[in-house]
Amino acid sequence: MTTRLEFDTEAISDQVAGVVDSMAFKFPEGVPDELVGEFLGLASEVTLGETTATIGADGTLQITCALWLGNGLERFASAVRAFEMIHAG
Repeated sequence: MTTRLEFDTEAISDQVAGVVDSMAFKFPEGVPDELVGEFLGLASEVTLGETTATIGADGTLQITCALWLGNGLERFASAVRAFEMIHAG
């Protein structure tokens, strides 16, 4: 049996777009270097979400896994808030 594995990136794309939009709003002069590393660290936080499996008309088993940024996204948001508090004023 042939198996095809796919990753649904819609959720993670939406999460990253939200982070980028938020960063552009909060830091119109550019994202501080201290936060760039934190943001890039989100790549190691990718988590598998909902998984579905279907069998196509040709007998191929198709497995689709959703990807999302699990707890790393909340840690990043905390880092942004901490940065803002430290540099406020």
